[in-house]
Amino acid sequence: MSSSLLAVQKAVYELLTGDAELMAMITGVFDHVPKGQAFPYVRIGEATEVPWNDFGRPGSQLTINVHAFDNAAEVARLLGIGTAVQGITDGADPTIIGSSLVDIAFEFNQVLYDSDSATNHMAMRFRVFIER
Repeated sequence: MSSSLLAVQKAVYELLTGDAELMAMITGVFDHVPKGQAFPYVRIGEATEVPWNDFGRPGSQLTINVHAFDNAAEVARLLGIGTAVQGITDGADPTIIGSSLVDIAFEFNQVLYDSDSATNHMAMRFRVFIER
């Protein structure tokens, strides 16, 4: 069984960058943030994959973390970005090369304050179920 992590990451990237409302709120979506990138932005982060066989069909259960970063003093803009990301993925049916999507489920979001005391950070996690 080959990993579906890259295909799911690409699908999430396409969902996020294909949404005009989100893209108007941020400076970009990245898996590696360029040095000096302007705020606010979204980074597709950590992911996991475990087997998930459904009725004898091979599949995977993946988690994918999406992070939003902002340097505004208040978290209102960051919360708006998180709400937009969640809305984009809710009910989405992205193309995942080599697999078919069963479901994308929002798991949680958490607002964090980075150690530099100037950056607000929202961590969001989604669970993705796919079949091959």
